[in-house]
Amino acid sequence: MRVDPELIHPYKTDDLIHLGQQCDGGYVLNRCVLEHTRILVTLGINADWSFEEDFVRRAGEGVRVFGYDFSVSEEIFRKEWISRVLYLFSLKFLLRLIRKPSRRLIREVYGYARSARKTYKAFPRFFNGKDRVFFQKGVSNIHKDPFITFPEVMENLPHPISDRSVFLKIDIEQSEYRILGDVLRYSPSLTGMAIEFHDLDILWGPFQTFMEAARKDFVLTHVHGNNYGGFIPGTTVPIALEVTLVHKSLLPGDLVPFKGEYPLPGLDFPNDPGQADIPLRFN
Repeated sequence: MRVDPELIHPYKTDDLIHLGQQCDGGYVLNRCVLEHTRILVTLGINADWSFEEDFVRRAGEGVRVFGYDFSVSEEIFRKEWISRVLYLFSLKFLLRLIRKPSRRLIREVYGYARSARKTYKAFPRFFNGKDRVFFQKGVSNIHKDPFITFPEVMENLPHPISDRSVFLKIDIEQSEYRILGDVLRYSPSLTGMAIEFHDLDILWGPFQTFMEAARKDFVLTHVHGNNYGGFIPGTTVPIALEVTLVHKSLLPGDLVPFKGEYPLPGLDFPNDPGQADIPLRFN
C-alpha cells in the first residue's frame, strides 16, 4: 500500500474558524460555509454537540439541525445519570473509600454524576424536536435496524433542498467508508463536509478513492491529525484524520496549496489534551 501525503495537502484559505470544544469533537471549517448553509446534517453525536451548538450560533437560528446516532438518546443519558448517582451510595464505592480514603476520589465520582446530569438535561434542550431533530439511528450502506442509508437521511430533510445549502459532519467510527459513495451523489446540495476518517493504516485505499473523487466538486481546506491514533507506520500521515472539504463554488478560483506547518495556532487543538498535537508539514 503506497501512502501519498500529497493527498491530504490542503489549499490556503483566509476564513478558517474553529467550532466546538477545544478537544475531540471540535472542527475547523470556513466562514463562507456558515453564510450559505441552511441545514446541518450531523452523523455521530455521542455526548458532545458543542460543534452543532457553535454552528447554529454562528450561522444564525434559521439553520436546522438533523442529528443521527444509534448509541445515544435522552433515555440513555437519563439511565447513565441515575447509574452514576446510585454508584455514590453503593457498597462498591464505600469499600473503595474504606480501602483508600480520598477526597479526590469523592470529588471525581461526584463530578461524573454531575456531568451525566448536565448531559441528560442539555440534550433535549438542544435537540428540541422542532428546528433541531435527533434520530436514534446509525447511518450505513444498508437499511437494517438500527441503521438507515444516506439517501434516506437526505429524504428526511425538508424538500426541496436548495443547491449548496447542506453541511455534513461525519464521525461514525469506520462507517464513513460505507457511505461516501452515496454522499458524493448529493454534491450539488452540499456546502461542504467535516469528516473524521479512522484506521487509515488499513483503509487508505477507500480513503484515497473518496478524496480523488471529491476533487471534482470540493476543495480540501483543512486537515487535522487525531493524536489518539499516532501515525501510519513508516509515514508522517496520521492514522485518524479530520478533513474539511468545501464546495468549489463557495471559494475563490485562484487558491494555492498551503505551505507551512499544522497545527494552526488558535484553530487546532489536540483531541487528547493530555498529549501533544500531531505535527504536519506541507511544502
